[in-house]
Amino acid sequence: MTLVAAGLVAVSPGGVEPAAAATLASISGTVSADGKSGGVPGVYVSLHSPDGLLSRTTTTNGYGQYAFNSLNSYYTYEIEFIPPQALAQSEGYTYQF
Repeated sequence: MTLVAAGLVAVSPGGVEPAAAATLASISGTVSADGKSGGVPGVYVSLHSPDGLLSRTTTTNGYGQYAFNSLNSYYTYEIEFIPPQALAQSEGYTYQF
């Protein structure tokens, strides 16, 4: 199995025409690991807008869940996942973001 030390994902919560009023959206998910039941707690999750104007961070909860709320639905965001130090050094799991 392969350990993914960090992952970068581009996501878009939806879109509206630029001239239209911005609507708010959320991006959420669960970080899980092959060979492990449930989600992975303590994963650092960082969200960035491509223009660098927005940057938010959170950590997955005890169930491996994370959420970013009140996002402009017109933009595409990049999300980076960094497992906690203990997980980054372990072997035998493939982490899915």
